[in-house]
Amino acid sequence: CASRMSHVQHAVLWVAMSTLANYVFAYNISIPIHTLFRSCNVIASLVLGFFFFGGRYSFRQVVCVVIITVGIFLASVGDMQKFLASVTCMDCAQPGAPTGSSDGGAELHK
Repeated sequence: CASRMSHVQHAVLWVAMSTLANYVFAYNISIPIHTLFRSCNVIASLVLGFFFFGGRYSFRQVVCVVIITVGIFLASVGDMQKFLASVTCMDCAQPGAPTGSSDGGAELHK
């Protein structure tokens, strides 16, 4: 049976991870990538288990976590490139060009 302190540590870590996971929306991260990161908690479990709770893992388990990490990295890079390709700069428009305002460009004729 786990000690009370162990339960408290797990609860604090769980609340911290849940809270921090929701802060990513402030950085314009896509929902699929956010879901991918949240669903891959094996990485955090392995690292936290090893460093804080004395967990020991087999070579096969570590290899699986490395494969998942590489997959997350590749998905993140692919999504980042897609995101950067879709970014437009409103300040980069040429003078006199429509800016996409809802007044039909009336502000350009002032």
